[in-house]
Amino acid sequence: KVILDKVTFGLPAGATLAVVGPSGSGKSSLLQVIAGAYPCSAGEVTIDNIRIEHLNQLARARLIGYLPQSVDLLPGTIRDNICLFSGASDEDVVHAARLAGAHDLIGRLPEGYQSKVGPNGIHLSPGQAQRIGLARAVFGSPVLVILDEPNSALDGEGEIALVRALQHLTAKTTTVLVVAHKPQITATADVFAVMQDGRLTQYGPAESIRSQISVAAKPAPQAAATSDI
Repeated sequence: KVILDKVTFGLPAGATLAVVGPSGSGKSSLLQVIAGAYPCSAGEVTIDNIRIEHLNQLARARLIGYLPQSVDLLPGTIRDNICLFSGASDEDVVHAARLAGAHDLIGRLPEGYQSKVGPNGIHLSPGQAQRIGLARAVFGSPVLVILDEPNSALDGEGEIALVRALQHLTAKTTTVLVVAHKPQITATADVFAVMQDGRLTQYGPAESIRSQISVAAKPAPQAAATSDI
């Protein structure tokens, strides 16, 4: 079975795309292909007309920030995980953590940015791991940031931080792709893509698609019950 069937679109640099649709419609698969996690069996994904398979892993990591649904932190320190085990400056690591709203929670950990995660490290809640994963996704100011359900494990404080991060990325003209269901997370989107059964069924300006989705979601009017007296 073809998971993504004839999905074709182009997104201008600096735009924010919200990908919506029911479970199993291909949203996560689409983001994984764009991020380069899975190769295309047909077709291509390009950034500035360069096919992503022609980019080495280092170049891809610099260009693309990716936050998957399930956040895996590698054995090492919080700092290592944010900066992808590179020799980045403390300033750059803290900047990414602040942007993701993770700086304060990291400061509350036993050893701060040097706190170790992994089998012999500290235990992080799913929400904490997701915020550190977001810091990793925005580290180094990538040109494309891909966020798959970035608020799935966040509490209210985390969602506020996420909305601020999206607003910051939009202001910096970073291209953003996000899968989310809550309106506040997709509020900054310029473009909506609606997926259904692996196909792109709608694609266009956010306001136009939002209004169509809103109309479709309204229940059909019911006939009023009447009685003769």
